[in-house]
Amino acid sequence: AFPPFNFFKGPKLTGFEVLRRIRDERPELAVIMITGYEAPDARRRAYEEGAKGFLLKPFSFSELLEAVRALPGDVAPAQP
Repeated sequence: AFPPFNFFKGPKLTGFEVLRRIRDERPELAVIMITGYEAPDARRRAYEEGAKGFLLKPFSFSELLEAVRALPGDVAPAQP
């Protein structure tokens, strides 16, 4: 299982691959993708692959709070 926050960055998995794994193993979890890479199609692709939010670093606390508040109300909280 995955922790509520995934700060993983490694040579083997991209953020999109991590997102896919989370969606495969825990489809009920809402994922907000956070990245420092401003690729032209990253936001669109994140949503297409199941992310419920997207933030580009750097971002403010208020932007994070807004993304969390915008999550669908029917998503399950992460279980430890």
